[in-house]
Amino acid sequence: PPLSRPVDHGRVHLRYRLRADGRCACGTVHDVPELHAGSEQIATVLTSVDGLLVAFRQRLKLDVAAHAPRRLFVHAGVVAWEGRAIVLPGESRAGKTTLVRALLDAGATYLSDEYAVIDRRGAVHPYPQPLGVRSDDHPFQVDRDPVRLGHDVATGAMPVGLVAITT
Repeated sequence: PPLSRPVDHGRVHLRYRLRADGRCACGTVHDVPELHAGSEQIATVLTSVDGLLVAFRQRLKLDVAAHAPRRLFVHAGVVAWEGRAIVLPGESRAGKTTLVRALLDAGATYLSDEYAVIDRRGAVHPYPQPLGVRSDDHPFQVDRDPVRLGHDVATGAMPVGLVAITT
């Protein structure tokens, strides 16, 4: 995750494999590239490898969140206002990014529009991924750098001031 430090415990939790040459480990020839997480096939693509890379990025973020030993990852947008985190949990396409952008435009500081990363004390840590903006004319999210959009990005953890569950 952004702002994190790698830790090597000598263990491998999950291996990813991109089979793009048409031949899998069993020797069978296939017509389309595939992406695997462990033994699970998580994506195939018929037209370009870009779709596999998007699927890999999404799956990697989910797997990191699921295996984080000292943090709880909540699918949420997060901004800071007056030194406290405003956590906006929600499902995909619920409007988290739209609300985060509106709060940033009103002067809030950016932490994340992907995950609220919460430690054992209850503090929320920044997860400053680019804003994942969706549009009707593009099949994938388009990344927008919050700094290039003129917004401040938090660099440290802060206490929760508000959790807003919206519809």
